[in-house]
Amino acid sequence: MLKLDLGRWIISWGMIAQLSAQEPQVLPDVDTPPPPVDTITPVPAPVIPFGVPTAATLVIPKNLKISNFGGGTISGMQGEGIRYDGPGIKVSGDNGLEIFADRAVIDLQAETATLEGNVSVYQGNILQRGDRTVYYYEKKFLDASGMRISLDPILLEAGKFTVENRDGENVYVGEDAGITTHDVQNPNFWIRSKRTTIFPKDKIVFNDLRVFVGETPVFWLPYLSQPLDAQLGYHFLPGARTNWGPYLLNSYGIMLGGGDGGAADKSWLLSRWRFDVRGMRGLGVGVDLLDTRVENVEEISGLSFYYLNDLAPQTRRSGLERGFVNEDRYRIELKNRTNLDFLDDADWRLDSNLTLLSDRSYLEDFEISDYRTDPAPDQTLGIYRRDDASLLSVYARLRLNDFYRADTRLPEIAFDQARAPLFGLPILHEGNTSFGVIGEQAADPTRDAIIDPLSQLTAGDPQAQTLLRQLSGYERNLAEEILALPLNDPRREALRDQLVDLNYARFHTYQEFSLPINNL
Repeated sequence: MLKLDLGRWIISWGMIAQLSAQEPQVLPDVDTPPPPVDTITPVPAPVIPFGVPTAATLVIPKNLKISNFGGGTISGMQGEGIRYDGPGIKVSGDNGLEIFADRAVIDLQAETATLEGNVSVYQGNILQRGDRTVYYYEKKFLDASGMRISLDPILLEAGKFTVENRDGENVYVGEDAGITTHDVQNPNFWIRSKRTTIFPKDKIVFNDLRVFVGETPVFWLPYLSQPLDAQLGYHFLPGARTNWGPYLLNSYGIMLGGGDGGAADKSWLLSRWRFDVRGMRGLGVGVDLLDTRVENVEEISGLSFYYLNDLAPQTRRSGLERGFVNEDRYRIELKNRTNLDFLDDADWRLDSNLTLLSDRSYLEDFEISDYRTDPAPDQTLGIYRRDDASLLSVYARLRLNDFYRADTRLPEIAFDQARAPLFGLPILHEGNTSFGVIGEQAADPTRDAIIDPLSQLTAGDPQAQTLLRQLSGYERNLAEEILALPLNDPRREALRDQLVDLNYARFHTYQEFSLPINNL
């Protein structure tokens, strides 16, 4: 991605990649390729000897339609031109072009329409804004020099903007062009280049690229070819954080896989290669692999691996003690769905949702957004069978990270039935039944640093209240019961086992029968 957050001086390439959201193509096709424009020089507003108009003296070109919404004056002379003083002028071409402005001058000899004052140009999905533009209505060419072009979600500003036909395809070229996603009158950042070439549905090529914050250049590249696909190409994000120091996060996306010798149009495996530099924490590398053929890619995100040799693993942003943290920090994640082909007519699938972390502080340190929404990732592996009438689930919940309190299920079986007639009778039945063997285990750090010391204390010990404050909910209630008992009471051990490692089996069923009756 390419975006900028001034609060942290963050710049990335998403606003370039988001051009891919313009479907089916980024810019509209031009039915008739425009003629070469190198010989066309922007003309000043023509000087026309205006007189008092009459119905006979004002002849509007047949390929223009002019509307005077503001009710301003109209003046001109036969064979010379027509002038409209608005505000509220609309000029429409016979190619779908619409231009709104405060004033307009139609030069019949130069075959131009010059519009000035709060100019807005609409054509297809393009919006252009500026103070002045000239439309050559016979050649169907718009001189957009100095105007800003809006292609949601970006704005393009060019000293000269032309359309060229290359191998039968329209290519859009901006000289001395700037791009931004800050949609305000005075954007606070621009990406500028001597020459910006847009190849619809393919890529954008920048020559002599500079990134500006306000009027200050902060980054330069001699050349960059950026695919319009949001996931592909090079993306970078610089900035600074209190627990990272200055940083530069880099990724490069390419497609892998595909048949017929790896043909690009058949590639299905998206790979994002990551190389990050953090001033206080060191270098990090990783790769994300995603099957683009699956749906719900936000939830089924494929296989990811990331590793960092942390230079300062004890650095923290919160006031909580974290204990010893090894310098080898990593995250391995598998979120995958595999469709199984069995002999019956039902849909079978294998779902994996597994996350292996190096320590309990990894998400807090390096994946802030995930830590806020899912600080203790689930670990499930299951097989599912679905048909029109029922869903059978056989799944297990694993304990890959022993520093979280978790319940394990080895396994749990559930069978859900949709509402349907029972044995062909008018009676309807629906229900669900499940059976599981479940174990609840306390996190190892909690057990070693809090629960085991508490089991040797009573409520009157000063240290007991300090340790107790680090527990909450169910764990704290059981710990308070332990502290209330004498040290040699045998019930202490039973409560400790219930607190540290609780195992039980569970069976649940719900069945519903109903008989629809029509009121006569």
